[in-house]
Amino acid sequence: MLGDTGMVPVPYLYRASAAELRRQATRMWRRIEIERGFVEPTQADMSADELCGFAPRNMSHDEYYARMDDVHRLSSRADELCGIAEQTEMWETGHAPRTV
Repeated sequence: MLGDTGMVPVPYLYRASAAELRRQATRMWRRIEIERGFVEPTQADMSADELCGFAPRNMSHDEYYARMDDVHRLSSRADELCGIAEQTEMWETGHAPRTV
């Protein structure tokens, strides 16, 4: 059994990866909104030097949508990984037949 060998359960790895992707997507989204001037930056977002020299910039619609598309892709991938984790749990516990 997995617990006996000291191995990390596979569903946990998928969920941990999904959580990291969601954190990255959130950071990307926040950075985009900070650059646009829609969110006020804090010391958690930038160093003191960056905060002093910070000024929002104009961002074209194309650039904005391209960058937001990256955020949405990360979020979608996180959702996929959560689905894989759920399916893997079902396979491991025998509660659902393996269909893939």
